[in-house]
Amino acid sequence: MEKKTIIILPNWMGDFIMALPSILGVVAEGKALLMGPPSFYQLLAGCFPPQVYIPSGGKERISLMEGASALLKSPVDKALLLPNSFKSALMCLLGGVPRIWGLPTDGRGFLLYRKIPSPEESLHQAQIYRHIAEKAGLLQPWEGPSIFPSQDAKEKANTLWEKKELEGRQVIALHPFSSKEPRTWLPSRFRALIEKLSEEALVPMILGSPKEKEKAQTLIEGIKGPFLNLTSMEVGLGEMAALIEKTLLFIGNDSGPGHLAAALGIPTLTLHGPTSPHLTGPQGSQCQYLWKAFPCSPCRERFFKDCQPGQEERPPCLEAITLEEVWGEVIKVLEKSL
Repeated sequence: MEKKTIIILPNWMGDFIMALPSILGVVAEGKALLMGPPSFYQLLAGCFPPQVYIPSGGKERISLMEGASALLKSPVDKALLLPNSFKSALMCLLGGVPRIWGLPTDGRGFLLYRKIPSPEESLHQAQIYRHIAEKAGLLQPWEGPSIFPSQDAKEKANTLWEKKELEGRQVIALHPFSSKEPRTWLPSRFRALIEKLSEEALVPMILGSPKEKEKAQTLIEGIKGPFLNLTSMEVGLGEMAALIEKTLLFIGNDSGPGHLAAALGIPTLTLHGPTSPHLTGPQGSQCQYLWKAFPCSPCRERFFKDCQPGQEERPPCLEAITLEEVWGEVIKVLEKSL
């Protein structure tokens, strides 16, 4: 059996999506396999067979020993590391991969067969992944979409859409959450935005996982207009992608769903405070952002050690983004859709 390269994927959905344009070409040509969190494959299942994706570990993260065990059983002789972690290199070493390529970060240089030089300038994260793939000789042109929900995911999304009677409605996707709460825009302003959307006969669709169900409930409590709250359901990533694809606009924080909406070609508005849209924000012709670019931005994310908390325990850079500014961007999208 011909040996292939295994590309170790990032653990975060946004990073995974940013890496796709740089790695899907070699996967499509049969030169590489992917290894990452099981749930990520749902975003590729409509185009790539299960054989190209080696799920490893739990629902969200790659487990060291499970990953090593899976590699021992796989036809690979080279690994390309997209994460910067020591753990990803150790996993490949324990998995018997003889040649490991990656940036010499996190003290793992001595484990690498080839050290990929760091970019000489500050680049967007998507361009860093392109740099890594190019230096490893794995960069192949990839044109067109990079997200492919399965037919089953699309059918489930269609069924839910019909059940909620959303056909013909203008639905706005909202993601008011983040893995780090100080990265999120003020909850009171998200609630005010939801109220305003409802008043204008627009339908908010709240994105998030079941663990965010209680937070979502506080945002929609008492809202009279129709809405779709995905946090109260078991919705996979493929189904979520198929639902986002039906929406008019995405509004959210600097997190994975924003990158997903951008990759699907949906008009995307992300709200940045501690992070820089120029380094980690969604990319595409349909992407807009609000960012105040304080002198300390982007910060080290030592929240409330390097700055004082503002309203609702949010950094001043997020507090500075007003509801009026966000609503102004909504109006622009609505006017284009007419």
